Amino acid sequence: DMGSTYGFNFRHFGATYKGCDASYVGQGFDQLKEIIRLIKTDPTSRRMIINLWDPQNNQGAALPACLCMYQFYVRDSTYLDLQIYIRSSDYFLANNWNTCTGALFVHLLCSLNGINLTPGTLTVCMGDAHVYSSHINQVNENIKRVPFPFPKLIVKSKKDNIEDFEFSDIRLIGYRS
Repeated sequence: DMGSTYGFNFRHFGATYKGCDASYVGQGFDQLKEIIRLIKTDPTSRRMIINLWDPQNNQGAALPACLCMYQFYVRDSTYLDLQIYIRSSDYFLANNWNTCTGALFVHLLCSLNGINLTPGTLTVCMGDAHVYSSHINQVNENIKRVPFPFPKLIVKSKKDNIEDFEFSDIRLIGYRS
């Protein structure tokens, strides 16, 4: 139970958090639903933002959102670009996670019926990027490694609702760890 952060703020921004088992139907603002609506009906909007930073409720979070904002941009009526803002990035451990989930998010949005866009550019901005001293040896080892080529992410079919996607709908081609 992370409290009033991430998923809660995606779907119930501004509501009062009452525990992960509570029913929040109709409470708060559903930012995910709004982003999907804007991409479909007003793709030139400059207001396509999901804000996960809620100062009023941060005290109820196990950890206030490190990745605190997603900003979408439809480029050339063809591409869905995403900029994510990370207020505090444990660069070695969390940055790849945040980057990959941002990319997956864009691919899923582009695979919704009514959204005929191609995943575009992903930009990551960090306010405070840091490496902990206990990670230095592993960071130095990783710097010496030659990275493998990036894999290709395929979403197998279109869905009507983002909640309808399952793990089996996603294929990762050429992934090497």
